Amino acid sequence: MLEGVGRVLRSGRSVMVRVPKAVACDSAFPFKVGEEVVVQIVNGELRVVALQKRQAEVDEVLSKQ
Repeated sequence: MLEGVGRVLRSGRSVMVRVPKAVACDSAFPFKVGEEVVVQIVNGELRVVALQKRQAEVDEVLSKQ
């Protein structure tokens, strides 16, 4: 598991989480720069999922109904 220390930053009306370059450049990093993500707080932890992946999960659930 690759790990690094990031930072929470505020810019105007947005809050951003800075991901260390070593983590973001790793081949296992699941996002592309500029990609939209869904951010959730689940059981006190932050969960970040690519919007396209999330939509695919929703579509799969709906197709099974």
